Amino acid sequence: SVLHYLVGSTDYGEEPPAAVTRFLEKTGLMQQDVGVGTAEAASGAAPNNASSSSSSSPSSLVITSKGYEFMLQDVHVQVWLFILQYLNQLESIKRCEEVRHEALIFLI
Repeated sequence: SVLHYLVGSTDYGEEPPAAVTRFLEKTGLMQQDVGVGTAEAASGAAPNNASSSSSSSPSSLVITSKGYEFMLQDVHVQVWLFILQYLNQLESIKRCEEVRHEALIFLI
């Protein structure tokens, strides 16, 4: 369902968790849609999702060129790219090395 969400399909069922959408944005596979709010602001209309800011609204994310390249990869490459990106994201955690070590042992 993440791949369906990545390409903007509406057939993926429910919205992915916020952690997944943040991860897709941080990894550069998706980015904020710069066009969201632009047309509404020009016409004076309110955006469709006025109750949340565009930076936290998953519906305002669009796929990037890096995301398209990711989609063309073999499924095994996609999984490894997710794992590597996840391990890179761990640097913000205090117990980074311990968690990384445990994750790598799990993968082996």
